[in-house]
Amino acid sequence: MHVTDGSGRGAKSGIQILPAPETKLPQNLGLVQHPFMVEFPILESEIDKVTLHRRWQVLEETTRLFNLLLAGRTTLVFGNGDQNWSIKFGNLVVDEPSAPTAQKIEEISPEKFKAVGNDGMGLRVSTSLDEMVMQFRNLKYERRRRFRLALYWWDMASRCGNISAYSLSFAALVSSVEALAGRGETHHFKCPECGGSCQHEVPGATERFKTFLEKFASGDESIQQRLKMYALRSTILHGSDLMELDHGTAFGWDPPTDNEISLHRELSGLVRDALRNWFATSPDVEGDTSND
Repeated sequence: MHVTDGSGRGAKSGIQILPAPETKLPQNLGLVQHPFMVEFPILESEIDKVTLHRRWQVLEETTRLFNLLLAGRTTLVFGNGDQNWSIKFGNLVVDEPSAPTAQKIEEISPEKFKAVGNDGMGLRVSTSLDEMVMQFRNLKYERRRRFRLALYWWDMASRCGNISAYSLSFAALVSSVEALAGRGETHHFKCPECGGSCQHEVPGATERFKTFLEKFASGDESIQQRLKMYALRSTILHGSDLMELDHGTAFGWDPPTDNEISLHRELSGLVRDALRNWFATSPDVEGDTSND
């Protein structure tokens, strides 16, 4: 079953979503249940390696952007040798896009699309998807760099479940926020205890995390709940501890484990909303820092 039997092409971005050619799909796709194909315009170079670099960069950016903007999870499928089915669709670079299918992908208004989940009903997209792709392309360098970092960590949060039950994913979610929250102002001071020269950032990392979520993510979580999220992240990344499931000792009914799973679920929803809202309100005018 394809994620869609229809196709759709952005009038401005030129990105086209098509059903994956069924006759060319291998049998060992594993957890990839609903493959589809994406075509996008790039500037071809006389140097093949340059063209390949451009193709891969746009493919990676588009996949991670879709991973945030679409319902469910979108990821690249690649591997080595016979497992690398993503390059078996013919020529990688062609002069014209493929012909669209007779059936079109269903488009939904942005307001209704917010409520769309991974419900098994096939691919639907927001009517604003093409505009959002163009908005991403038009981001100024620094904002685009930060957003790409956030998209990377958002993607990693959903990829690492096969090597870590929750700890790595939890840390990656917080890092996704930190990529957009920026850094504080560095202050130097003389330590009253040891007399040495020290420095710290104002506001600190926890405060920047809390402020960013307050600005860009709505939710019923209390401030204390959000501070617990950052405290748990710090515990993980500073090597002090892991989430209970990664200790391998949780079994059956275990309140601490259940509480951490709920905290992870809440954080994931907050980060998704925060990234989407930051992006939706992100200016594309040079020098505009109103959303920093």
